[in-house]
This record gives sequence, structure tokens and C-alpha cells, in this order.
Amino acid sequence: MKTLYSLTLAAGCALALLSAPLSGASAAPQGAPAADKVMTDASALMADGDYDAARRVLENFISTIPKARRAPRACYLLGVCEYESGRYENARAWLDEAADKGYADADLYLGRLAFLDYDFGKAGSLYGRYAARKGTTAPELEDFRRELATANKALSAVERITVIDSLAVPAYDFYKFYRLSPQSGRILSPDKIPFEQGRRFATTAFANERGDFMMWAEPDSVGYTRIVESIRLTDGSWHEPVPAPDFLNGGGDADFPFMMPDGLTLYFASDGEGSMGGLDIFVASRDAATGEYLRPGNVGMPYNSPYDDFMLAIDELNGIGWWATDRNQLADKVTLYVYRLNEARRNLDPEDPDLISLARIDDWRATAPKDAPSEETQELERQRETLAATPEAPEPDDDPDFIFPLPGGKVAHSLSDFRHDSARRLMNTYLLTQQRMEADEAKLAELRQKYRAAKTDAARRALGDAILPYEASIAAHRRSLLTLRSDIIRAENPQKP
Repeated sequence: MKTLYSLTLAAGCALALLSAPLSGASAAPQGAPAADKVMTDASALMADGDYDAARRVLENFISTIPKARRAPRACYLLGVCEYESGRYENARAWLDEAADKGYADADLYLGRLAFLDYDFGKAGSLYGRYAARKGTTAPELEDFRRELATANKALSAVERITVIDSLAVPAYDFYKFYRLSPQSGRILSPDKIPFEQGRRFATTAFANERGDFMMWAEPDSVGYTRIVESIRLTDGSWHEPVPAPDFLNGGGDADFPFMMPDGLTLYFASDGEGSMGGLDIFVASRDAATGEYLRPGNVGMPYNSPYDDFMLAIDELNGIGWWATDRNQLADKVTLYVYRLNEARRNLDPEDPDLISLARIDDWRATAPKDAPSEETQELERQRETLAATPEAPEPDDDPDFIFPLPGGKVAHSLSDFRHDSARRLMNTYLLTQQRMEADEAKLAELRQKYRAAKTDAARRALGDAILPYEASIAAHRRSLLTLRSDIIRAENPQKP
């Protein structure tokens, strides 16, 4: 999970306290470290993000001068170190002690701890008490309150889902554990990206079923991570990556893209505006006529939480979805939840006594519907069996001629992968039709761009007349490709008499 309280603010708060005497501590024994020196050393370590080292310095000081434990700022700084190291229960004990002694800055951290526990009412009260005690507020407080409002709204509309399985996997290569049908596309390692910038900085990459469209994230000119996309051209090269619009970032970083097979629905993660803390999963639709993205929306709970949630992937063929989260705070691991897709969104009753537990997914097995009809139970079991039997998707060839899924999980990458001459001939026709459609799509995109820039009605009418034949031609190509796809599969797998 990303640091919730900026290191600059944490260091600033600590350094601002150095001039205050260490109340409650007696004079240091001969040879014991001076209080100001200890606080300076600890604050410097905190400014560098080394909270464990700072904690050891402070604990050693307290063991040398036991009365120092009663000092509010010593309690506060130890609480900060524990919080930023992810030891939340220890942090709460130290911060409660500091707050009881009137140390106002402790309330901001205690508010964050309440927020992480989904105790949103308490978090709001602590934020308010912090502001009242300080008179002025930390810059982060406005962001924290906005995240709290987003989380409260999400808690009123938690989707009812059934989690099929929960997997704890290594954080560094979590994406390798997704099991998606070929039709859903692929989540790839960055070394499959055809551009050096992407290979250097991306976390994951997404490729569609045909392998001629890719998305990933890389830093822009000001350091924010943003999503880019590229298409494979007819000569096999890749078009220069095109960045997604800034509003997908929401003022923060955007990453972990997954495009649905329709080419119009994008899932991604962002920690910008609209997030309830850390990375949240968002969905954005694309205008089919213009190709432009519409404003994204937060997918809500239980997918999102005050922690990092990311890489949502949908497998429509098998009726399941996946996403990753660090909400369970497993060392060097993340949790993958696999869930059953709903035909339509169904929200939990906001008065349900189990609402928060289901929103947090305290126990994934408890998400299964109670007293479900036998056919629904059987379908759920079938999906579990499908998941268990689905092999790990192999990495595609570095430069395949094409990607064409076949029954039984086989994927053809070249004409030599087909057993029958008739299938190879049909595949040639398929590729030629695909090339013609891509050429028409490129021309259509050019005409639409000119249409948007046209200054007169006459020019727009002329361009509109020119656009119509290309739209019709592309629709015809798509119908032909669907027919050819079926013909290829039948030719490769003829029915036995």
C-alpha cells in the first residue's frame, strides 16, 4: 500500500517538535543520549523513510530513560514509525497514548487507522478533532476527507458478488497467476512491450486476443504514470504509443489496464481523484464513433478499499472476473480474488448487518449465496472446476504471425500450426480480410478527425458522405471475419462421421 501520510509532512511534524522539552523525562543518566539528539536522529531517519531504524533509535532511548515513555511526542513519533511500517495495532497503542496527552497530530493518524478499519464515522470525528485542536489543518486533511466521502458513498452501494477463490501470490509477478481464456486477452510481463520505454517502466502489459493491440503504463513528462496504447501495423511493426487522456489519471497515477474484447470498455487502476485511498479500480467507456474516452467511474466496493486494489480482468467466456489487492497486508504478497460475474449489478442492503464484513471480504467463503437454488450451486461448482483446470496461459511468441485461438485451449501463431490445408487457405483469407479492415479503419479514423476539425457545414456534409462507405465496409469485414473464424475452426476440427 502506498504511504498514506507524506514523508515530507511526517518529517516536518517531527522536526517542528524538536524545540519542545521532553516533558516527563528526568535528566539523562551520564552517558545516555540527549533527548534533542535522539529526536533529531529519529526525525532524519523518518524523513528518509527508514521508519524501522527510527523506531529502534526511539525504543533504545526509552529503555535508557524509562520516564521518556510518558512524553507525548515520544509516543507520537513511535506511533508514526509503527504506522508507516504497517504495524497498525502497535501504532494505535502509541498514538492513543499521545492523543490522551493532548498531542493533536496523533488524531490525524488515528483517523487513518479508523478509516482502514472501515470505521468511517470515527475517522470523520478524529479528523474534525484534529482540525479543531490544530487551528490550521495539514494539506493532506482535505484529501483524506475526500477519500472518506468516496468510501462512505461506496459503502452505501456495495455490490453483492460471489467469490470463487482467494489466492495469496507473490506481489512482484502476481499477474502470472491470472487464468484467462484466450478470447479475453492476455496480461503480460513488461518485456513483451515493443518499446524500450515501456519495457523499462511498465508493471504489466495487456494484449488483445489477436495480439495486434497492446496497452501499458509509463511515466509522462512530469513524472505521472499514464496509460498508453499501440496497434500492430500490417507490416508487423508497432505504431508509436498513444497516451490516454489526462482525465483518466485524475491528477494521480494510472496503471494496470485491461481492455474488454469489445475494444470499448477499459478497466484500470488510479490513485487520483475519486480514489478512496491508494489505487482504486476504475472503468472508462470509449465512444464507438469517435474512439474518445468518456469520464471514468469508480467501480466501488467490494472491489475497492482504503488499500491498493488493481488489475481487474474479466473473462466473459467462463463467467468469472479477477482482481488484486493488498488489503490483507500479507508480507511481499497480494491477494487475488476470483469472483463470479453478475448478469446485472445487485447491491447489498445498506442495513445488512454483514455489510462491512462483505465489503472488506473478511471471509471470501461467506460471499456465497445462502440457500441458493441447486442449479446456481451447480454452476458455481462448475466455475470452480473450470478455474482449477485452466492451465497457466503461456507467454506468446516474441513476434508471432498472428494469434488465433482454437478449441481445447490451443492457439495458432503461424500457418504451420494448422494441420489441414483447408484451414490454412481459410486463414490466409482471414488475414487478408483483416488487413483490408485495418486499412479501412485507419482511413475512417483520418476522415473522422477531419470531420471534427471541419469549419463549414458543407465540408462536414462532404466528409460525412465519405465516412459512410467506410463504416459499411468495416461492418461487412467484421461479418466476414466472424464467418471465416467459424469456417477455420470447422476445417481444423472436422466432425467425425
